[in-house]
Amino acid sequence: VMPGAELLECMASRTLALLEEVKNLDDITAKQLHLFLVFVRLESLPSNTWSGSVAALEERLRYVGTAALADSRVRVSTFQRQVVASLQRLGHHFEEEANDPVSGYSIDALIKLPGSSGGEGRSKVGITIEVDGPSHYLSNSRQPTGSTVLKRR
Repeated sequence: VMPGAELLECMASRTLALLEEVKNLDDITAKQLHLFLVFVRLESLPSNTWSGSVAALEERLRYVGTAALADSRVRVSTFQRQVVASLQRLGHHFEEEANDPVSGYSIDALIKLPGSSGGEGRSKVGITIEVDGPSHYLSNSRQPTGSTVLKRR
């Protein structure tokens, strides 16, 4: 559930104050704050632009949070290796463990479309393939984990 604008502004203001005290942000905290801001951005109306503390927090964490998430160790499952091998056999040009420049998430496989090299300063365009094996779901259920739900958005 998306917090209201007033609560969100208050949370962002308090977080900025705490960040001033901490100075050096550890990777786990940077990732969590970044993912919360990704959630806020995804749940907001497209025309909604943040101002005040939320915008300041987003600006402060833009590169730190994305970098911390991108630097996370990626675990490639046997299932993912099989999917990638199938893509290779089918002759697709793709990038394995591509990095989404907006969220910092690692994309299991990004099939490249013609003319979409994703060069310096340009976004990558293609078909994203996410391989959701058992670790993406809660124990003994078909319910995805919170991080899987957010990543799918």
